[in-house]
Amino acid sequence: LNSEAFRFALEGASGQMRSAIAELQQGRTGNEVQTAQQAALSRLEQIASVLQTEPPSAASNQQPPEDRGGKSPASQPPGARTAELQLLKSLQQEINRRTIALELLREQTGSLSPQQQQELDALAQEQGRLADLVLGWIAAEAKRPEDDLGKLSDPIGEKKPQSR
Repeated sequence: LNSEAFRFALEGASGQMRSAIAELQQGRTGNEVQTAQQAALSRLEQIASVLQTEPPSAASNQQPPEDRGGKSPASQPPGARTAELQLLKSLQQEINRRTIALELLREQTGSLSPQQQQELDALAQEQGRLADLVLGWIAAEAKRPEDDLGKLSDPIGEKKPQSR
């Protein structure tokens, strides 16, 4: 699948793995490392889950779409669009869950550790990227050439009135 959502999810998992590696290289094996590892694993499980639920007929019977840079779900087969939307929903739920957990921790302890604050900042960036991705799709869908009524031919053969 040529998909911005899947690319986004894989980049997130990769970032979490890099965070865990950095902590381990500094000799830390505490909660921050385990949290990063769990976040990476969760992201990969989300991707696997969505790919397993994709209808096989949609994946096997569709011709590959023309590549429009992966920005528009309409440029993909229906099964791919469904999988991508399911992944986006899952990613949003995970961002929400992790943000709530950190905010509850901040309420309980009065502050966050530098690593926890870094995770919260990363979540804010992910949320922004996710929102930009969805807004880009909405804009691409709004500009579909088949929806431009001005490009339709006149079936009766009459000339269209000139607009002033």
